[in-house]
Order: sequence, then structure tokens, then C-alpha cells
Amino acid sequence: MCNYSPPPALISFVCLLMLVSLPLKADTSNPELTTSSVSSGTVADIILFNGHLVTVDSAFSEAQAVAIAGQKLVAVGSDNDVASFRGEHTRMIDLRGATVLPGINDSHIHLTMWALSRNELDLRDKNIEQIRELLAAHVATVALGEVIRGVGWSEGSIGRLPTRADIDDLTPHNPVVFQEMGHALWVNSNTLVLASLDRDSKEPVGAKFERIPDSGELTGVFHESDDLLLPYLKSVSAKQKLEAIEAGIHALNRQGITSLTIPGVTAEDIGLYQTLAQEGKLTARIGLHVRAGRSLADAKRAVSNYADALKGRGTTDQLLTLRGIKLFMDGAPPGRTALMFDDYSCCAGEKGLLLYRGDTLDNQVKEINRSIEWLHQQGYQMGIHADGDRSAHIAINGLIGAMEKYPVAAETPKANPLRHYLIHGDLITNEDIARMARWHIGLTTQPVITAAAGDMLLDLWGKKRGERHMASGLFIDGGVWTSLSTDAPIVVPDWKYNIEYAVLREHGASPPRINGPAAYRLTVRQALIAHTNTPAYQDFQEQEKGSIEVGKLADLVVIDRDILTIDPHEISDLPPCQDRCRA
Repeated sequence: MCNYSPPPALISFVCLLMLVSLPLKADTSNPELTTSSVSSGTVADIILFNGHLVTVDSAFSEAQAVAIAGQKLVAVGSDNDVASFRGEHTRMIDLRGATVLPGINDSHIHLTMWALSRNELDLRDKNIEQIRELLAAHVATVALGEVIRGVGWSEGSIGRLPTRADIDDLTPHNPVVFQEMGHALWVNSNTLVLASLDRDSKEPVGAKFERIPDSGELTGVFHESDDLLLPYLKSVSAKQKLEAIEAGIHALNRQGITSLTIPGVTAEDIGLYQTLAQEGKLTARIGLHVRAGRSLADAKRAVSNYADALKGRGTTDQLLTLRGIKLFMDGAPPGRTALMFDDYSCCAGEKGLLLYRGDTLDNQVKEINRSIEWLHQQGYQMGIHADGDRSAHIAINGLIGAMEKYPVAAETPKANPLRHYLIHGDLITNEDIARMARWHIGLTTQPVITAAAGDMLLDLWGKKRGERHMASGLFIDGGVWTSLSTDAPIVVPDWKYNIEYAVLREHGASPPRINGPAAYRLTVRQALIAHTNTPAYQDFQEQEKGSIEVGKLADLVVIDRDILTIDPHEISDLPPCQDRCRA
């Protein structure tokens, strides 16, 4: 496999590359060979030729070759067009027909958590017996008192909610904390002792403790409660975190990811990424969104040290920028904490919850509106976590109210020049989708989570609501600018499977179940745009990246086959460009 090269050019010989100018029709027919270049006097450092370039420009045009000088693309066109940019020391790479796309942008990924989870127990798709077997083997390798961590368990795979009794006998001398696929933690009794939690402990606003019905004893499963448990389990040093993040970024590079947005960062997180940037160890373009907390006071404290940097959003030649603010409306479907208009189908009377402070729902909404209004007035971009249809409605109300009250001057007459957007959008009503389009409110969503959740969503919400989960086609066809992302470590950061599922929305096999009507699905072109061009717009960098065009950054990915023509069922298995790509 060709080695990943850090700047000046971000080229990954693993997956694909692409970008497109924002309002782009995804199904432009009959793409033409594009020819564009700068002065022929420019000498390229690298030329990729004899390939199939999917430029994802406004015409979704195709080309054969591209020339790179420094960090920028200086020519895109046919082999003959680009040959004039060759110099004595130009590195020539024969693609041998391989496909080149703009660098993939994962517009919502918890990089630190995912990087650390790569060294933790992988609980995905495992039942309780398999988890116990894995845990028993691991306990024999760790020191007494060492925290044992795992990630990826789900109620669907286990068949029920787990309890501390399931793991206490295996871990008499070690705390255990297992992160769910959503917003829940499963811990053992030793962890409860460390955190001073017992049956008399009360849930703070926005949290939910699972209890044994008759006794009220804690089962060991906690929803939206990281702040109560994780501070007692800090067993990872700053050095270990830096090493994990650096290795994680390189792993993403090998998958073809060249840009990403990390939401909900703390001051400690920002320091880690600044250290990596100063040491020249970043090999992706990273945007950070500061975690705003659960009240206006929390938001003001969170941004107080970074106000100037947040408003400036950095420059495009920087690999690290502070870009915006992350807000949480509600929880997640698996724990029944996503706020819904109607009851969960599985559980009469349960509608989820809001995470903001307030003694009533009305007071929580008022605090949310105050926070959104202040952040908008200060000029900060907001990415707002909203899983349930009611929480999305509340967030949209808050954004529209703030934009009406405090219009922001812009070069274009479009609403929302700060490019506020919702995160996830598991269920959003048609009426609210129309309001998002009208006010130019965006969305970053993760179809791959729908695939991972499977039939659990039907159990939680019933068939009609469950099949509509993260129906990307409704948003794009409804005029909402929409990015695709993975939300790792909730799922693995596999953009190829994300695209495949967005296109097919199939579950199981022999025959697969189609998750909803055709209107919920994307075309391959739409999905590519949503993983390259639209997130560049979200990043305020659509003029610099997201497509293969002269003058843009040389962030490219090479894959071995043509993603536009292969069977969509084969997208997730696209191989890296190995022997065929020869320098």
C-alpha cells in the first residue's frame, strides 16, 4: 500500500476523494471530461495520471489526471493537459485506471474517545456470554485496581439491559466501565463504590439511572451520566491520549479521511490537539467544537477562553481550528432518552428527556433558548445534538428565534450565515424539515447508526417511525444541506459503509429488509457530496476543499474501483489502491 503523506498534499491510497460546490444537483447527467489549469509555467511536485478522477465539482465532471504543487491543485484534466506541468523532479504516479476522489470529511466524530476505544474491549455485536468470556480473559492480564474499559455493547445484541451482576463475579478487584453504542454506561459494583453511588442517589436533571423495580437498587446502567462516573476513572495519562490520538488519525488517513469535526471538546482536549499541531503530528484537517454544557452559564464559561479563536475560525492553511459550539438537547434512542412528541412504542408513558437544567420542561426550553440566542448573538456557529423529533423541533425554534432577533450581516441574502446545524436528526417531522430548508439550517447525520441499530429501532418506535430513522433522502430532497458522518466510537468510522447503507438502507440477508421507501435513500453521488463537499461548507472551507478543482487543497483519496458504477452492495468492500498505483 502506498504510504500516507502528510502535508503539503494529503493523499491517501486507500479509499476515495471528492468535493462539490454547495448547491449541487446530485444527479447531473452525462459528466464531461473537465479541463482546467493555471499558468503552464507552474511545475508540479506530484502528478497523478492515467486515472479516473471524480471531481465532484458543480458539474460532477470527470478527468484523467491532476497536478499538485505544494498544498494546492494546479491542473485538472486529461493526461495531455496535465503533462505540461511535469518538471525534472516531478513525482509521477501512474494510477492505472484507479479512481480518485476528494478527501473524505467525517463531519462528526469523537476522535479522542474513538482513538482510546481502539485499545479497549470491543463489545460490539456480542451477547452476554461472549462479553463475559472476553472480560474473563482480559481480567487475567490487568493489575489489581486497574480500570477495565470497553465500548460498543447494545441492548439489542444482549437481548436485554445488562446489569452489574453480569460482571461482578469476574471483576472482584477492578472497576469496570463499558460504553454503550449510544449514551449509556454499564459499570460494576466497584465503580459504584468509587463514585459514591447507591440506591439513595438521585438522578440529576437530564440523567437516568436504571434500578431494580422492587428494591430501587442501581443495576449498574446509567444514561446521560458520564459526568457522574468518568471523573473517578481517570486512568489514562496525557501521554497515552496523545499517542492514541496520533495513531487514530493515521488510521483514519488509511481509510481515506482527510478532514474531520470533533464535537464537544473540553479545555483538556483542546490542549491535546494543540500539542499535536505544535509538534507537527496532525495529518488531517481538524475542526473543534467546544462543549457548551447544560445551561447558559455553562456555555459562557466554556467559550470564555476561546472567544477570539472561535469567531476567527482559523485559516485554511492550518490543520487545527476552533470552529464552533456543541450543544446537547436530549439523549439517545437506546436508553429512551431522546425526546419525542409521542410515547416510545415499547414503553407507555415514556417520551425521553431534555438534558438542560430546569425544574420543568418549559423552564428547560427557556434555558435552551437563552443559550442559543446568546451564542448566536456572539457570532458562534452551533452544532446542536437533537435525536428526538420533539428535541429537534425545540432546537429549530430556538435557532429561528435567535436569527429573527439578531440577524447576522452576510455577503449573501441567505438566512443562517453562521451555518448552524443539527446533529443526528434521528426523527424530524416534514414540517420541521421544510423550516430547516427555509432558514438554511443544516444537518450532519449518520445512516450507519441506523444499520447498526437494526430492528431495535422498530421495537422502540414501531415500524413507521423506526424505518424513518436518519432518512437522509428526505433532508437532501427537501432542500436541507446535509453532511454524512459516523459519530465514532458509536460505530466504526467507515465512510464506505455509511455511503452503502445510505444508498441501500438494507438490513439482514436472504432477502434483506428494506428500511423505508425509496425517498429515504440517497444516490451514490448524493452520498459522496454529503461526505466531501457539504461538510466543507459546514467547515466554512468550501472554496478550499471538498472537490478536485484548480486552486483547492490537494486532499485526495485513491480507490481501486469506480464507486459510481459498481454494485452498491460492494461499496463497503472497496479495496485500497495497492499494486496498481505505482510511482
